[in-house]
Amino acid sequence: MQSDGVQPNRVTYLCILHACAHLRAVDKCQEMHFKIVQDNLENDRIIGTALVNTYAKCGLLEKAQEAFDRISVRNVVSFGALLSALVQHDRVEEVLEHFELMQQEGIQPNAAIFIYVCKACSSMRALSKGRRVHLEIMKLGTVDKNIMVANAMLDMYAKCSALIDAQCVFDNLNSRSVVSWNVLIMGYIHYGNDIENAFLLLADMQQDDFSPDAVTFIAILKACSSLKAVNKGQQMHSDVLKLGFLEENVGIGVALVEMYCKCGLLADAQSVFNEVPVKSVILWNVLISGYIQHGYNEEALECFNEMQIKGFSPDVVTLTSILKACSVLRAVDKGQEIHSQLDKEGLCDVMAATALIDMYSKCGLVEKAQQVFDNLLARDTVSWTALIVGYAEEGLGEEALECYQQMQLEDISPNAVTFIGLLKACGSIGAAIKGREVHDEIVNYASLEKDIIVGTSLVDMYGKCGLVSQAIEVFWELPSHTVVSWNALIAGYCQVGEAQHAFEAYNAMLLEGLIPSDVTFTSLFNTCSHAGLLDKCKLYFESMDTNYSILPTVEHYNCIIDIFGRSGQVEKAVAVVQVTPFLSTFTGWHILLAACERYEPATEAFIRLTNMYADFGSEDEVICHIT
Repeated sequence: MQSDGVQPNRVTYLCILHACAHLRAVDKCQEMHFKIVQDNLENDRIIGTALVNTYAKCGLLEKAQEAFDRISVRNVVSFGALLSALVQHDRVEEVLEHFELMQQEGIQPNAAIFIYVCKACSSMRALSKGRRVHLEIMKLGTVDKNIMVANAMLDMYAKCSALIDAQCVFDNLNSRSVVSWNVLIMGYIHYGNDIENAFLLLADMQQDDFSPDAVTFIAILKACSSLKAVNKGQQMHSDVLKLGFLEENVGIGVALVEMYCKCGLLADAQSVFNEVPVKSVILWNVLISGYIQHGYNEEALECFNEMQIKGFSPDVVTLTSILKACSVLRAVDKGQEIHSQLDKEGLCDVMAATALIDMYSKCGLVEKAQQVFDNLLARDTVSWTALIVGYAEEGLGEEALECYQQMQLEDISPNAVTFIGLLKACGSIGAAIKGREVHDEIVNYASLEKDIIVGTSLVDMYGKCGLVSQAIEVFWELPSHTVVSWNALIAGYCQVGEAQHAFEAYNAMLLEGLIPSDVTFTSLFNTCSHAGLLDKCKLYFESMDTNYSILPTVEHYNCIIDIFGRSGQVEKAVAVVQVTPFLSTFTGWHILLAACERYEPATEAFIRLTNMYADFGSEDEVICHIT
């Protein structure tokens, strides 16, 4: 055109700018802009608006703003072009600023402008501003004329958690769409914490002859997940199959698998997963997380392997989930393999690094956990806590407390789990003074002072430090008691040799209607052992099986060996080992050896174990031989 000597006009520029916007052709757009300036068309309202739109589509917001500012006489269309761009790029405060400028220039908003402003109020949770905009919309009668404006208002009120206002707008609509119903349903689920009302709305929607779409089903299925409302979820599943949505929408498949996983129906989750025709990484992640959430870690690893065989590349969410499975299974080799994969693909963010720290700590490799932590460019509360808990779980209390000191120097705030780790560390090394300091810090957090898990950790820490009076004080200040908190108190009494108080605490626990756990009986057996109460220990042992169907563990039998040994009944202790094959552990034999040394150095058990030490030379080799 130009080679033929034909000069471009306004229509030519508009067509070229439209093409540039479609193709995101930044260089060509700027070239056209230069020619437009040469032709003195930059101030033209239509050309200027086209420039705003093109720069915005190309992601050049500052250029779009400059083009807007040069328009000599702006109208609702030019404002609309800029507001649309600002909303798309989440510059919501500027949307409201330009809306005020528009009003100052006497330009009446149209439906599109109101939609952009409602979206900005939604993002900012600017309820007061949203209500003022609502009044302007009502004055112009835009709600009755445009359902999209009504839906934008519904969304604004819902996201501002003003569900009464949203319901009022909805009830006064002359006409509704599926989107209107969906917006209100999602509002109740996500922002009103009123899932039951969402279910009622779904029923009303169907009674009004509106068919739920994929968005409706996904929202309701998420509600079913939160409430573990499996019957309602299964009904939704049936409706989805009738409408053929499972084949059409991957999001529905994800929501169904997630719902069944949250409800603990993993076989159903796997069945739905198998039926989804087009899998995605997100779908694999939901299934893997479901298996891990319910303790099926081996199945999660199998699923992970199958995912890769099928050609899907795991993302950081997948790998982080698998690290959790490795932590539980103590599968350090697999964990290190995942670590290498994260490093290779550059996916080792804070979330993944925290999972690595947890995995290495649980596998007993706290040095590796520390290395991962040290390589983190940015550390948060969760990553610090993972390291502190890792040291505490390994019995390295001093190291855990040192970590916390460094965490404080970096001005990182602790959370409940941080305090639980610190209290465990204090208890493991008997750091009573530091434990009291941690307690004082907890008191400063109103939300944690009455937290049952944190409170139980305090009881446990004071008990292990021998400060039973403080443990009792904390215990009775707890809003409610659990088996774990009672166990901590009973163990505290055992620690200081107050057998009668331990037994009384056990009886009080039963009066509260709580059922003892295997840990409860371990503490009771230890109490009996240290107090030399063999007959009482026998009664508890019988009760454990007869009344509570708790199978004895190695720890229980070791306690029995210990009490027989302390009572001088070495042969009975030997008999316990002989009739219980899985007791052939170092601890069991070591307890027996101590009893033999004390009472009968010439017994078979003593001779056998001392010979093994002589033959094998180390504790590990003795364990290998006797197991």
